Formats: sequence, C-alpha cells, structure tokens
Amino acid sequence: MKLALLNLAVAAVTSAAQCLPVETDIILGRQLNAAVRGGTSLPADVVFSSSPLPGVTRTVSAAEIVRWAERHGISGVSAIDTCFEWPLRALEAEEATTAMRASLPPGTDIKIVELSRQGVPSGKPVFPRNGLREPADAANVTTPVLWHGFVEYGNHKRYATWARVTLRLQSKRLSATADIRTGEVIRADQIREETVGLFPVTQLQRGDATLIVGRVSRVPIKAGSPVRPTLLDAPPDVKKGDIVELELRSAGTVVRAPAEAQSGGRIGDKLAFRNSSSGKLIHARLVSSARAEVISTIPQLPRQEGRP
Repeated sequence: MKLALLNLAVAAVTSAAQCLPVETDIILGRQLNAAVRGGTSLPADVVFSSSPLPGVTRTVSAAEIVRWAERHGISGVSAIDTCFEWPLRALEAEEATTAMRASLPPGTDIKIVELSRQGVPSGKPVFPRNGLREPADAANVTTPVLWHGFVEYGNHKRYATWARVTLRLQSKRLSATADIRTGEVIRADQIREETVGLFPVTQLQRGDATLIVGRVSRVPIKAGSPVRPTLLDAPPDVKKGDIVELELRSAGTVVRAPAEAQSGGRIGDKLAFRNSSSGKLIHARLVSSARAEVISTIPQLPRQEGRP
C-alpha cells in the first residue's frame, strides 16, 4: 500500500515537471507540437487557448489536441496529454530592494525584514508608493511596515507579492526648544533645525522656518518634539486688546470711533469691541486688521446700588 502511494506521488511530481512553460497570455499551436507524435506540425501562429494564471496548471488532453488540429485542416494527428503552466521563481531580496528604491527618495536606507515566499512569474518587480503602509509617527523607524507590490508579467498583468520593511531617511526637521502652548505665536528662538533619521513619509516635512515662525499652534508642543506646519494656524488678524477703528454707516452718514477688541479674531469674524470713549460694548464684523463695521450695540446691564 505504501509503495503504491509512493508511486502515485512520484508520478504526480513527474507529471508536474513535464508541464510546458508559458510566457505570454496565449498558447499557440507551435507550443502543442511537443505533445504531437509522428512528426506532424500544427499551425504555428494560431491561438489554441488562453494561458493559465500563474500558480494554475492548464491540462490539455490528447483528444482535445486532435479535435483542434482537425478544425484547422490537419487530420491523422497522434498526441499525448500535456499541461501548461507559468514557471514560478522566488523573488530575490536584491531585485525587490531595487524596485523599492524607485519609489523612495534618494538616500533612503531599506531593510527587508520579511519577503513573501510565494513564487512569482518572471517579470519586473514593482513596489508602488501607494502600496506602502506608513506609520503614524515618522520617527518610528524600527517597527517593520507592510509594503504591497507586484510582478508585472505577460501583457501588463500583475501578480501580487509583499514585503515587510524598515525605512530610514536622514532628514532635517524643526523641533521645539521649549514647550509651546496652544494658541501661542511661535518665535524664532522657540525652534531649531536638527538632522534625524525619519520614515520617508509621503508629505516630507520641509525644514523651513518661514513656515513656522509667526504662526499659532493648535495643540501643545513639548520641548524636543517636531513642529509640523500641519499643526499650525495663521495668527489672528486682531488680538485681544488691539485698537480697531469702528465704522457705522447710517442714512448716508459715516461715524468712526476707536475701540478695543475683547477677543482675538480673523477678518470676517463677528467680534465684541469696547468703545474707547463711551465704554459701550459693540458688535462689529472685522473687515481688516485695523477696521470693523458695526453690527449692533451690546446693551449694558443696569448698575445696582452697592455694586461696581
């Protein structure tokens, strides 16, 4: 019984080894000639069928070959069963690394931690940037990330593959020299440029102080942490305490008076201002950093005896 099973296994391996290789998307008559006996030649450039997908074996019986030959005017053909398949090979780390470099900034250090062991057809390996899973923190350069790629084979077909990699790129970044509070306008002495190893994220940070200084942080930033332009806002057009000229237009008359902003804001915002002469609170829409158009007067609560 064991000997019979062994013979079957050997026969299966032998059959698989005898499969004819395919290198295009179609099987032509000339490729069937290896299964034809008696020296008969089949129509060389006539399509027999489509090729199987990589990893799939296409078995062709002798009867199928004979019928196909008769349909093309050739009779008396003798053939044997045969099969076709794409030859598969192991993807080499060196060629995968070369493909990855094409999608990364020059100078990126690439370390392949794990490479798919699944065989791939002969073709060009490609690791596109959109197949790379980026870490949430660009400073995390030690945890491997997954990169989906493919091998381009046949007529621009793709066979999927993957790798786990660590990537590091020496980059310049701007970091905080001291803690920066939320809403604080950043000064030049609060940042410094440093060179560190970072993950080559899609949106590489520019080490440009002009993108940082004078802007306002939306979140608290700890000393030593990177200062990213994406976390910053433009400073307000008016700060609390700034003096702005209020303008009231009524019946063809324009009245102007200085007033103090009660909060910060940007052009287009409705803010409260205190008239510098009367002390009244007035709502106005900011139209520039120096002028606001009056909307309404905020009524004052009556003063009670014994209260200021």
